[in-house]
Amino acid sequence: MPENEPLHKIAQSWATTASLILIPLVLGYMANSYQAEMSRQKLNSDYVALAINILKEDPTQKNKALRIWAINIIDNYSEVKLNLGAREGLIEHTPIITSKFIIESRDQKLIRTQYGVMTEREYMELLSKKYNSSEIK
Repeated sequence: MPENEPLHKIAQSWATTASLILIPLVLGYMANSYQAEMSRQKLNSDYVALAINILKEDPTQKNKALRIWAINIIDNYSEVKLNLGAREGLIEHTPIITSKFIIESRDQKLIRTQYGVMTEREYMELLSKKYNSSEIK
């Protein structure tokens, strides 16, 4: 560069060069971070789906440890944690309710539970009484 060139022209030249180098690097870093986050969220979703599939089955002594693991996975990835009564119910007695348990009638949805067919509200009230928990709703 000529020695008589104004300082602002030299600064502009350096800024242009730096932006040509830095912009692709920053965009690449941001794209990589976004992709990593999306992969992490997909993996978390797969863990929760696996946990729900485990909890769909009826509880037995053989699958108790696996059910505890599944509940811990759900608690880990959920903003709302399961209360103690709900945890104990899922471990010992209650399979998680899924769409295969819902029977549509004309006016309401009925749930097939281990206690028989009942409305969702009746089932939640029964669980609440059984586990003495007002937090189950």
